[in-house]
Amino acid sequence: MSESPGFMEKVTVFETATGMPVKPYYMPSDVTGAQEDKIGVPGSYPFTRGAFPELYRTRLWTRRVLCGFGTPSDTNQRLKYLIQHGERGVSVVPDILTLMGFDADHPMSTNESGAMGAPFSSLADMEEMLAGLDLGSLGISFHTPWISAAMNQAQFIVAAQKMGYSLDNVRGSMQNNFLDVFTCGGDRTSPLDMGLRLCLDIIEHSVQHMKHWYPINLNAYDIGEHGAAPHEELGYVLGMAVTYVEGLLERGVPIDDFAPRLSFSLSAGMDFFESIAKMRALRRMWAKMMRERWGAKKEKSMKAMMSVHTAGSSLVAQQPLNNITRGTIEALAAALGGCQALDICCYDEPLSLPTEASSRVALATQYIIAQEAGVCAVTDPLGGSYYVEALTDGIEEKAFALLKQIEDAGGMPELIRTGQYQKALEAANYQKYSKVMDGTRPVVGVNCFQVPPEEDFQVPIHRNPPESARKHAAAVANLRKTRDNAKVHAALVELRKQAAAKVNLMPALIEATAAYATVGECVGVIREAYGLPYDPFGMTKSPIG
Repeated sequence: MSESPGFMEKVTVFETATGMPVKPYYMPSDVTGAQEDKIGVPGSYPFTRGAFPELYRTRLWTRRVLCGFGTPSDTNQRLKYLIQHGERGVSVVPDILTLMGFDADHPMSTNESGAMGAPFSSLADMEEMLAGLDLGSLGISFHTPWISAAMNQAQFIVAAQKMGYSLDNVRGSMQNNFLDVFTCGGDRTSPLDMGLRLCLDIIEHSVQHMKHWYPINLNAYDIGEHGAAPHEELGYVLGMAVTYVEGLLERGVPIDDFAPRLSFSLSAGMDFFESIAKMRALRRMWAKMMRERWGAKKEKSMKAMMSVHTAGSSLVAQQPLNNITRGTIEALAAALGGCQALDICCYDEPLSLPTEASSRVALATQYIIAQEAGVCAVTDPLGGSYYVEALTDGIEEKAFALLKQIEDAGGMPELIRTGQYQKALEAANYQKYSKVMDGTRPVVGVNCFQVPPEEDFQVPIHRNPPESARKHAAAVANLRKTRDNAKVHAALVELRKQAAAKVNLMPALIEATAAYATVGECVGVIREAYGLPYDPFGMTKSPIG
């Protein structure tokens, strides 16, 4: 007699989401080495169990939802809505034009302004986006890894000061990881050495003038989103970190001056325990590298501060309300892993930019985990689990091995120049999604538990106002006519001169930004100093000849 469908149903996949084999149970023999030395006490070296002894007993993670669309005013209104509904940190993504260093009125930018992020063509846009926000109580995070990070930083500095805030009092971060651009396809308009220089300029300037600012967010998130295994996420992002740390040391910046200001961004994926182990492994690896490799003395230098974003790649368009469950599982992993800030992807993101309703659900999910689930009373409650510790050890061992391979090959910039890094991510991505396509990796609604399209959940779709792009392009064009163009001209001439002199460009960028020079103009004259065309597309002319 055959069993009926579903009777005695069982799990058929016995490996982590990224392919690490999983045993049926774990014993003390599965955890190698002296555990007291490897695990330690929360808040103490090597910080495996957390950066702080009591963690969420004294301060919850910063609750955020990524935001940016339409005009700066549209984004401002959405941010105020989110703050009203419990957001405690502002998380802003610029649009693709801003990221690549082009203005909203560039001839190639038709209908792209504000399509997938907020436009920041000039200081006027930053002022509009920040209007009415209390920068004294809110941290603000800019997701700008591209060439325009330095311009966005300058815009924020000038706008905050005009609002009456001291730079010593503002809090937040700039993603500012130009090497990460090549995780997402690369930047063919700006050379690698130019991007790296601006990254280091931002960090060096921030260390001197913005004591509560994290001037770089070492982004492992995008690496994971491209299919990389946890050890690959950590190996590659630490390879990037080595590039920046060594570059700052070459500039003469002491390790303990800048190390406490470096932070990490990680993904929390659908493999619950693997995500937790990855965060624990990163803290331990960073502590070891800071103390043993670079000789850091301050405890703060050895603590890997991390923001976590739930995995957008885990969300699917089929049965989109199920994505609420996925975000909840991933956010719980982030909390148990000991993050300092958390963004949950909204359930409608495979279909559109988030709506107000889906953003509110994402924030409420964080509050339910924090206040109702009982997981915040104890730091690292899974510490000592044979399975979690074995995963942590395994990820650390593989990540250090990959980091050695990266450095033996000449470092991350060399892997990027030769295309080896990009090819490795392509292979990882193919391997990940081939498992979905052949059914090896179950995804509810995609390759199992499917429903006909007419029976699927219907959710509201966010749509930018159709006039937003044209409206903003017109505003930028009008700015060019109404600003003091003699002042802009002088500031851009000085910026190009400083770029050619290879000095820190932040002071000159701040002056140009204060004169209302645009992102495109600033990036363009810096390109000229590097012997490149002002406009890679040859469609606009340099304002300074």
